[in-house]
Amino acid sequence: MKKRVIVLMLFIVIFSEFSFSQGEIFNSKNKSKKNINLLNFEYKEYNGGIIITKYIGKSKEIKIPREIDDKPVLKIGKLAFNNKKIRKVELPNTIIEIGEEAFSYNQLKEILIPNSVKKIGESAFLVNELKSLVIPDSVLEIKAEAFGNNNLERVKLPKRLKVIEHSVFYNNRLEEVSIPKTVTKIGYGAFLVNKLKEISIPDGVTEIGAYSFGNNKLTSVYIPDTVKKMGNGVFVENKLKKVRISNSLSIIRWRAFAENELTNVKIPNSVKVIRGSAFKENKLEEIVIPDSVEEIRGNAFSKNELKKVVLSKSLKKIGYRVFGENKLTSIYIPSSVEDIGKEAFYRNKLIRLKIPDSVKKIGEGAFQSNNLISVALPTSLEEIDKDAFYRNKLKRLIIPNSVKEIGEFAFSKNKLEKVVLPKSLKKIEGNVFSGNNLTSIYIPSSVKEIGGGAFAYNNLKKIVIPDSVEGIVIEAFAYNNLSELKIGESVKKIGAGVFSHNKLSRITIPNTVKEIGAFAFSHNKLNRVTIPNSVKKIGEGAFSYNKLSRVIIPNSVKKIGEGAFSLNDFKKLEDIKLGEGYKSYWVFNKSKGELDGIIGLPRNYDLVIPKKIDNTPVRSIGEDAFGDSKLKSVIIPNSVKEIGGGAFMGNNLTSIVIPNGIERIESYTFQDNKLKTIVIPKSVTYIRVDAFSEDLKAIIYGEPGSRAENQAKYMGVEFKPIKELEKEKK
Repeated sequence: MKKRVIVLMLFIVIFSEFSFSQGEIFNSKNKSKKNINLLNFEYKEYNGGIIITKYIGKSKEIKIPREIDDKPVLKIGKLAFNNKKIRKVELPNTIIEIGEEAFSYNQLKEILIPNSVKKIGESAFLVNELKSLVIPDSVLEIKAEAFGNNNLERVKLPKRLKVIEHSVFYNNRLEEVSIPKTVTKIGYGAFLVNKLKEISIPDGVTEIGAYSFGNNKLTSVYIPDTVKKMGNGVFVENKLKKVRISNSLSIIRWRAFAENELTNVKIPNSVKVIRGSAFKENKLEEIVIPDSVEEIRGNAFSKNELKKVVLSKSLKKIGYRVFGENKLTSIYIPSSVEDIGKEAFYRNKLIRLKIPDSVKKIGEGAFQSNNLISVALPTSLEEIDKDAFYRNKLKRLIIPNSVKEIGEFAFSKNKLEKVVLPKSLKKIEGNVFSGNNLTSIYIPSSVKEIGGGAFAYNNLKKIVIPDSVEGIVIEAFAYNNLSELKIGESVKKIGAGVFSHNKLSRITIPNTVKEIGAFAFSHNKLNRVTIPNSVKKIGEGAFSYNKLSRVIIPNSVKKIGEGAFSLNDFKKLEDIKLGEGYKSYWVFNKSKGELDGIIGLPRNYDLVIPKKIDNTPVRSIGEDAFGDSKLKSVIIPNSVKEIGGGAFMGNNLTSIVIPNGIERIESYTFQDNKLKTIVIPKSVTYIRVDAFSEDLKAIIYGEPGSRAENQAKYMGVEFKPIKELEKEKK
C-alpha cells in the first residue's frame, strides 16, 4: 500500500505543470482521468475486487469508478464517505454492498442504487436530504437506520426483502409505502415519524416491532392473523378510526394503539394480556373484553369516552387507571376479580356499584370522583385504600366486619348521613369521613387510634369515644356541631385542634390524659373545664376563643403554650389560677430573653410588658407573640431591642410607642389595628414595607430626617416632629 502511495506522489510531481481539479484532468495529453480519479480514494482488495475505505477528495459531486487497478469496485466501506457534505454520487453497477454509515451525514438529494447491490448497511444513508428512492429488487438486506432522518416522500422496496430492520425509514415524510409480500418481520421504529396515511401489512408478517408505525397519519389498519407479536407503541400517535387486530396475538403491548381516534375495537379471543396504556386517549365508546383476557394493566383504556364495558370473566385484577377518565355510568365486576387497582375507575360517572364477594382489596382512588349514590361492599373485603371513594354522593354506608384497614380520605367529600363501621377496625385513618353530613357515629371498641381530620367537617352533635382509644390526632372532630362529648378512659393525648370549632359548653377530661395539644378545644362555647392532675402539657391556644371566666391549672402542668386560654371571658389575669408547676403567666425563653406571649388574656386588655421576667431582662418579643389578642393598649419596656414579625398584629391598638433602641420593625408587626398615633425613635433604621396596614391613617411622630419621616412619606400619612407630641401632652 505504501509503495502505491509513493508512486502516485511521484506521478503528481512529474505532471505538476498540468492543471487539474479533483476527479478530472483538463490536459488530454496526460494519463486518463480514470487513473487521476484514484487520488480521491483510499482502497484495498476485497473478495477479488476492490473496497473503497475512505474518500479523501474535495469535490461534492462524485462518480465512483467501476474498476480500480483493473479490478471491479465491489463495496463501499464503513464510513467511507461519512460527513463530507456530498451533494451527488454516482455508483457503478459493480457494487454489491454499501457498508455501514458509508454515505451518512451528507447532503444527498437523490441516489440511484444499481441493480448489482445486494446489501445496504446500517445507517448507510442516515441524515441526508433524499426525497425519493427506488431500491432495486437485487437488494436482499437493508440494515437498521439505513435511510433514517431524510426527506423521503416516496420509496419502492425490493420484492425479495424479508426483514425491514429497525428505524430504516425513521423520521422521513413518507405518505405511502408498499411492503413486499416476502417480508416476515418489521423492526423497531421502521416507519416511525412519517406521514403515512395508509399501510397494507402482508399476510406473511409474523412480527411488528415497537413503534414501527408510530407518529404517522394512519386512519385504518388491518393486522393479518399471521402476526403473532407486536411491540410497544406500534401504532401510537396516529389518526386511526378503524383497526382489525390479529387473531394470533396473545399480548397487546404498552401504548400499542394509544393516542388515536378509535371509536370501537374488537379484541380477539386469543388475547390474554392487555398492557398499560394500550388504548389510552382514543374515542372508544364501548368495549367488550373477551373471557380469554386475564390481565389488564395501567391506563389501558383511560381517557376515552367509554359508556359501556363488558369485563372478562377470567380477570383477576383491574390495574391502575384502566378505565380512568371515561363516561361509565355502570359497571359489572365479575366474580373472578380479587383486586381493584389504584384509580381503576377514577373520574367516571358511576351511579351505583356492587362489588363481588371475590374482591379483597379496593385500591387507592379506585372509584374517586364519580357520582356514586350507593355501594355494596362484600364480606370478602379486607382493605379499602386511601381516596377509594373520595368525592362521590354516597349517603349511607355499611362497611363489613371483614375490613381491617380503611385508608385516608377513603370516603371523604361525600354526602354520608349514616355509616356503620366494622368491629374489626383498629385505626380510623386521617380524613376518612371528613366533609360529609354525619350527625352521629358509633365508634367500635376495637378502635385504638383516631387519625387527623377523621370526622372533620360534618354535622356531628354527640360523640362517645370508647375506652379502647388511646390517641386522637389533629382535628379529628374539628368543625362539627358537637355539644356532647365523652372521652374514653384510655386517651393519653388529645391532639392539636381535635375538638376545635364545635359547640361544646362543658367537658370532662379523663385523668389518663397527659397532653392537650394546640387549639384542641379552641372556638367552642366552654364555660367550665376541669383539667385533671395527670396533664403535664397544655398546647398553644388549647382553650382559646371560649367563654371561660375562671380556670384552675393543676400542679402537674409544667408547660403551657402561648395563648392557651386567650380570648375567653376572664376579667383579669388572676382568673387563671396557676398551679405549683407553673408560676408565670408569661411564655418566656429565659436563655434568649425572648417573650413569646402569655398563657391567656382578657379581651380589650391593657398590656404592660415587664422589663424583667424571672430576674431576666426582656430583650425581644417573638413572632406573633401577641397577635390576635384583642389588646386595647400595650407598653413596651426600653429593655426590648427587637420585635418579631406579626408580634402585635390583629389587635385594637390605637397608639403605639416604640422604645428607643429598636433598630428594625419586621413584617406584619402592627398590621390590622386601629392606630392613630405611632411614635418611632431615631434608633429605628429599617421598617418593612408591610409592617403597618396599607390603609394606615395614623400620625407618625419621630425625628426630622429619620426613618420615621421617610416611612410617613412612603405610606402617605402625616408626619410630625416628636417635640410636637411632647407639646401636645403638656
